[in-house]
Amino acid sequence: MVDEELFTYDDLYELLREELSSKELQPLEIKTLKKIKSYMNTKEELVKKAVTSKFSKETKRISEELENASQILIKINQKRTKKVIDSAIFTIRSESKAKDTSNMLPFEEELYNKLIKDLEKNETKFFSTIDEIKLIEKSKPIKKETKELKSKEKEETKTDSKLKEIRVLEDIPELTGPDLKNYGPYKKGDVAELPSELAVLIINKGKGREIK
Repeated sequence: MVDEELFTYDDLYELLREELSSKELQPLEIKTLKKIKSYMNTKEELVKKAVTSKFSKETKRISEELENASQILIKINQKRTKKVIDSAIFTIRSESKAKDTSNMLPFEEELYNKLIKDLEKNETKFFSTIDEIKLIEKSKPIKKETKELKSKEKEETKTDSKLKEIRVLEDIPELTGPDLKNYGPYKKGDVAELPSELAVLIINKGKGREIK
């Protein structure tokens, strides 16, 4: 997927799409992170140079691409961290206590192992203070609250995603956005309102332009 010599915005977006579309932690190597860093540094240098000379439309596009790339990286990190946390909880709850560090980066594996230890300590302290545990009906409101919180999180995610309106310059097949919703297909001349990350991807490919 990732070119051996060059890393692009398209590659970064693909990493996000794969991470969001799978319950399992996706393969990601340190060398890929280094390529991402190099890509970000290159874009930042281009913007800095333009600020000292002339801030053109191209510079504005690069600046916007850099901002979207930063948001994508945040989303990738958040999603991967949640998967590591969920994996640690699953390990604690399983009878075998078998550890699974598949596709974890070194620092993610370190977090995973620390979480397991902390969760085990917490569990021991919790049950050591109780002589008996009785399951009562009062536990139901907690489940209801959890559903409400999940619903609230979904609403926050929706409002979090910025939309951008573009004019389609070429026919575009159906695409999957960072929210895992399908967009399109679009015909040349169509006007489409898309998540910012997806809109930038289409604009960078020359298949659309932003409508101000």
